[in-house]
Amino acid sequence: MCIRDRLSEETYRGVLASLSDVFEHVVLFRTAPNDSILLASASPVSVPWETFAARARESGVRDSLLEIDVTSPLELPFFLQIGDKTVRKIVDQTDARNTDDNVWLEYRLPTELFRQWNIRFDKVPEWIARTGADSRLQSISAALPGIPPDQAVRHLIRYPNSREPVDVPGRISSDPWQRTRAILAGGLIRELRTTGQEELAARAEGWEREEDARRQAAVELTRRLQQAVRSGAVPGAGELERALEAAPGHPMATMLLAMSLAETDRARAVELLQGLVNRPFSPLSYDAMLQFGRLAEIDGKTDAARAWYHRAIAQNQYRVGAYMAVMVLEMRGGNHKAAETAGKAGLRFNPTSEELLRGTARATEPQGQQ
Repeated sequence: MCIRDRLSEETYRGVLASLSDVFEHVVLFRTAPNDSILLASASPVSVPWETFAARARESGVRDSLLEIDVTSPLELPFFLQIGDKTVRKIVDQTDARNTDDNVWLEYRLPTELFRQWNIRFDKVPEWIARTGADSRLQSISAALPGIPPDQAVRHLIRYPNSREPVDVPGRISSDPWQRTRAILAGGLIRELRTTGQEELAARAEGWEREEDARRQAAVELTRRLQQAVRSGAVPGAGELERALEAAPGHPMATMLLAMSLAETDRARAVELLQGLVNRPFSPLSYDAMLQFGRLAEIDGKTDAARAWYHRAIAQNQYRVGAYMAVMVLEMRGGNHKAAETAGKAGLRFNPTSEELLRGTARATEPQGQQ
């Protein structure tokens, strides 16, 4: 069951209570800043860690997880935020129930959705984080028996700091765990101390400081690079290499370096671009595909260029760059019908794009008038 957070805490408790009346074991996962998935079962929700990790490493599963920026099985436990024991404590705090003969939720939801701007609704992410923070490692260990505690803690600290600091139009935030990161880390460290794991708690505090510094450095690098691009003063290859030494894998620095090296060191540029393509969650994965298409055009490989552009479109239909690249490519080759088709396909997802509107109109003009 999936829940969006445009609910009050009271309604959220009622949903959990109604589900818990039917299923003895309910576990809450946070898959995005405002989304919860409730996994309910008559038996404990538990899978041996080795079995779970092996399944996550299967090629199809691994590729699917990359699309949501999960690169290791050890990153998945981060999303488990409240175990079934804590859910039962929440349930004990409310009498609200939604049943076949008491459609409490159906009557309540329209009012809450209408009043969704109310600030108290915006506190749900923090409330969920605080509720499960001090028993989270215990919940994870119960759900995934055999998971190495030190590795689990390391990734619980690292993952919410790992999102790349690139601002993308249309996205709510490039730092989705900003509001709950400190709450979760603080609860984890308290839990370790409460359970007598002082040494691991001290290491967790050190990891938290390291990750916070790394994240802030990456954010600052992004700010500087964006400012440089806007001003037309893009750093040279040497400066970008040094930037990547300070912030390894930084996506924007990687892209700019690849573009800088495209003519002088094609092999290195391709290596850098492929690294971005292999991170499909990254918004710059799309840009890397466009760059591969442009390189293919330079090499006279029209079919390869077209394939890269269509691959970018398949990844994100709501950005217009790849549609425009296909239109230009087809019009250069005299295939105005294919250019028109690409433009119309783009307009289905981007109906107000002036670029696509102009390009499509040009593709439909009689050739003698262009």
